[in-house]
Amino acid sequence: LTQESNRPLLRHLRRLIPAVAWTIMFACAIVFRLRFGFNMVARPDTSFRRWKVRARTVLQQHSIPILLIHGGEDSLIPIEHARQIATEAKLQDVPLETYFVSEAGHCGAYGYDPSIYNRVIQSFLMRHLGEDFPEQHRNIS
Repeated sequence: LTQESNRPLLRHLRRLIPAVAWTIMFACAIVFRLRFGFNMVARPDTSFRRWKVRARTVLQQHSIPILLIHGGEDSLIPIEHARQIATEAKLQDVPLETYFVSEAGHCGAYGYDPSIYNRVIQSFLMRHLGEDFPEQHRNIS
């Protein structure tokens, strides 16, 4: 008797849950847009165009280099997403370098091989900062 009386309620709740979830997602997207000035869902094609315009106005034509690090075994964000970002950056003439670790998972590039990871970052910073790169960080192994 108890199971029969709860079924109509559960049926109504089952229909209500997706509506509530989408309402929350819509509200979060609005709050995110208002707070940070861009959409919550990544769109590399529009993001790099907007980034390029901001970089030009803020830095008067100086480019800001980007180092994109990604693990090939990332189950949370597929490697194809990183490749799409790299392709779009190239199309928009955004200076972007990549360091892909085929055996690393999500945030696992450092854990896979810390010495190579440190050398990649050190090399990137030395190339782009030049003399401004602090002396004490020049010989990290």
